[in-house]
Amino acid sequence: AFHNFSTAVPSLMGALLKKSPSILKTVVTFGAGVFQERMCVVKEGHILWWDKEKTTKDDQEVSGAINFLINKAVCEVDPESPNIF
Repeated sequence: AFHNFSTAVPSLMGALLKKSPSILKTVVTFGAGVFQERMCVVKEGHILWWDKEKTTKDDQEVSGAINFLINKAVCEVDPESPNIF
């Protein structure tokens, strides 16, 4: 996604757990399937995410992206957990 972008800009890459929207998956897995791991990168005003098990090649498209240069966003801390926002 960033093949032609500057490499001088710092980036952040890691894994996040996203809540599954599927009630059926939550019930079938007895709650174990509530969260799904997604890899993500924050770089040059964008966040991209993908499923590392499904996206195995460098030229595959990511699952989603948000451009913060054109989309307003607010990150709010969950007062009940330091790891949730």
